[in-house]
Amino acid sequence: MNAPILQVQSVSHTYTSGNDWALNNINMSLHGNSIVGLLGPNGAGKSTLMNIICGTLYQTDGSVSIDGMSLGKQPLQARCRIGFLPQQAPLHFELTVDEYLAHCALLRRVPSRLLPAALLRVKKECGLEEVARKLIGTLSGGYRQRVGIAQAIIHDPLLLVLDEPTNGLDPNQISEIRQVIRKLGDKKLILFSSHILGEVQSICSRIAMISAGKLVFSGTTDEFRQASGSKHIRVRLGALRDPASLENLAGVSKVKKVCESEFLLHSEGHLQSVIDTIIANSIANGWELQEIRTEGKTLEDTFATLSHPLSDGIVVVSDAPKSTLTGDPDNREQS
Repeated sequence: MNAPILQVQSVSHTYTSGNDWALNNINMSLHGNSIVGLLGPNGAGKSTLMNIICGTLYQTDGSVSIDGMSLGKQPLQARCRIGFLPQQAPLHFELTVDEYLAHCALLRRVPSRLLPAALLRVKKECGLEEVARKLIGTLSGGYRQRVGIAQAIIHDPLLLVLDEPTNGLDPNQISEIRQVIRKLGDKKLILFSSHILGEVQSICSRIAMISAGKLVFSGTTDEFRQASGSKHIRVRLGALRDPASLENLAGVSKVKKVCESEFLLHSEGHLQSVIDTIIANSIANGWELQEIRTEGKTLEDTFATLSHPLSDGIVVVSDAPKSTLTGDPDNREQS
């Protein structure tokens, strides 16, 4: 198997000489082109992790590799494979878009013979053709952010790290930037940090969440929504009035009668198995099933649960592939 594009191994970090860990044994292994949303409350350690991955901060323990290149042992080779857009894009307002991107290409050691093609590529991918000769200082916030993304991919990196890329933009600009990011996700691995849960749901295929320096979740967006606890099934039955029959079904932990023919079932079991059981019993017992639908947790529900101080454990999706994230806060080896 090819080396993962991003490999974070047992990374921990402290800003003090004590045991106040900003990050506590974070492990991450990501393969392929996709968009991974990085979530966490303020102070959780997201920015610390992103700075370590981008090579602007050296971790206390552990290691980071990009495409098999160690950031500690092969920093130049590893950083050549990374593109980074911080919250405040490093723009030069007195330069035109073309001048600025050419300057960034020089800093990224793009060969002069490849520069024209690189400029054409990023201007097309970021929708900058019409403003290429305009001063960056005259552009709208949305176009400035496009320029920020363009500078991050001018050297065609394997990994693109975006820190709050839609912050401060109006709804139309947000929609446009999201579309740019979605298209880039077909070609690159993108690590995407955002406080907007709906945005993460809209463009990310997977989610990783950090709380108090620990990795508390890794998995798909749907798995994240259901990670905070019990699942709910709402049913409408034309010929059943007694909830006791539903309470005795396998996988059903509690039943609430909403109205004369409608019930809300709480389930701790596998959701589809419970649904199949309800349908089978309705047919067998003549309950006249009229409607059945799930009522999953919202992203906000799960975010609140996993970021709560009492949520001290790691939620690991057992059937998740190797491209997801894992963590073990109680098994950190210090160097």
